[in-house]
Amino acid sequence: MFDTFIRLMASRPTRRGIMRGAALAAVSALGLARSDAAEARHALIALGGACRHTSQCLHHAPVSRRVRPSRQAVYCADNGFRYDGALNCCRYGGGSCERDEHCCGSRHFCRNRVCTYLR
Repeated sequence: MFDTFIRLMASRPTRRGIMRGAALAAVSALGLARSDAAEARHALIALGGACRHTSQCLHHAPVSRRVRPSRQAVYCADNGFRYDGALNCCRYGGGSCERDEHCCGSRHFCRNRVCTYLR
């Protein structure tokens, strides 16, 4: 096996060999591009939307500088509302929001566009 590999490396490449290599590289690149696109499609559920896993939720941060980027993580969790399902894309305390449904947990509510824990 090693001898065959060394012979192949030492010999001059043929046109067919070059074309096979180019075709293999093109197919590999196409496969990688498709897997990236498929992975991006999974994260299409916006805040408040029903989900089954955190990887389905969009993780976008607002332009506001008041809220730290670490607080912008989006989770698939219970947001405390029964009418919209058991699990929804939401943020925990300190995360930005527009409605109460965007905040995780039954005691978090959206106040001044920030998820706030009510005592």
